[in-house]
Amino acid sequence: MMTIGICAACALLAVLSIFLFREAGIMSFLMLIISVGEIVLRLPVFRNLSGRLRKILPAVLAAAAMLCSLYIGPYKQKNNSTYDMARELYEVENKILTIESGAAEALSAFEEKWEESDSTRGLHAYLSMIGGNADEAYSWMNRYSDKTSKDYYLRMEALYLMDPAKTDPTDLYRLYEKAATDDLKWEYMQKSAGIACFEQGKITNAEFYLRNALAQDTEDPVTLYYLGAVSCKKGDIEGADSYFRQSIGAGASDEMISWMSWYMNEAEGREE
Repeated sequence: MMTIGICAACALLAVLSIFLFREAGIMSFLMLIISVGEIVLRLPVFRNLSGRLRKILPAVLAAAAMLCSLYIGPYKQKNNSTYDMARELYEVENKILTIESGAAEALSAFEEKWEESDSTRGLHAYLSMIGGNADEAYSWMNRYSDKTSKDYYLRMEALYLMDPAKTDPTDLYRLYEKAATDDLKWEYMQKSAGIACFEQGKITNAEFYLRNALAQDTEDPVTLYYLGAVSCKKGDIEGADSYFRQSIGAGASDEMISWMSWYMNEAEGREE
């Protein structure tokens, strides 16, 4: 009974490997067919088989397993793809961002293997921007199927920062607010939107986004610093002092600390 239990467990693991994790390799099929074969041979109906046949049958099953695994090799390459695709995409993106020769060819080869996707559209946009064609870059981004994904927003942010024509940050600030509205728990965009609103003088909106960011990371010195600056703008000197002290404790830069004094002096001057 113990042998049958072990074989049954091996067969189950092989099935999970093949059909759930898409690992349709030789070892998976060997484990499955040999385990099932051993279970079958131990059934009462097969106990009277000759000793030679009982020895040959597992070998036949093993050979069948190897043939099956080789036959579905292309299936494995196509479906067991999550890790491989991510790794290859990273390599292509690294080629593009480091402006390596052959980056465009690498992207084309990737798409030929894995098909076009939002991720490759973003990389096409990078290639276009690096090549000095901003209109084409934004055209690629317009082809995104999901314009609310983190990938979309981060790539659009990168394009705005790369675009020499974007001397006015209005579009970038609008992007931050849209992303922050779409995902209230995305700390990076909540903080970015809060800073953008502060720079535009939209103090109420800035406080809203910065508080959302603080809820995700209570010890971020930049968020605490800007909340202190917001408090100064509102005339809340005690609140500003508390935020600034927390920011310093969390590792605020020397530049932020010097601006803290300026904001506090400005707020105290208005109060007088």
